Amino acid sequence: MSIHSKSILILLSTLLIGILLGVVIDRMWLQKYIHRRIARLRTSEGWVDMLERQIAPADSQKVIIRKILTDHAEKMKAFHEKGRQQIGALMDSLRTELEPYLTEEQKTLFNERFERFRKWPKKGAYFEHRDRKRPPPPPPKTPPGESP
Repeated sequence: MSIHSKSILILLSTLLIGILLGVVIDRMWLQKYIHRRIARLRTSEGWVDMLERQIAPADSQKVIIRKILTDHAEKMKAFHEKGRQQIGALMDSLRTELEPYLTEEQKTLFNERFERFRKWPKKGAYFEHRDRKRPPPPPPKTPPGESP
């Protein structure tokens, strides 16, 4: 093999390795970025921020719109928790009803999956404040002319 062909082979190998590393690193970064964004949206503050950006309120509207969004975020959190409890009760009922008809192996498999369901997402995790680097935001100020 001549020096010219060895040089081309080394350059092409280096280029291919660089491209592969770039793709892998970019994919890892993108997954981490998306995961953080989704986790942030699962917090009440992240949900409020997202909607506030979409609404783009004028300066005169910001305080009242943030208060309304925050109030609704709390209501949605309570609704979500209530729904999880109801689903848990339905799953308990399903397990009780199915149990007499399942083999031991089927019961074990069903119970493993059932417990995995119970643990995900963690209770209250939907709107918990997960961004521990920043303290939770202060409560919204009362609009002028309204008493607290």
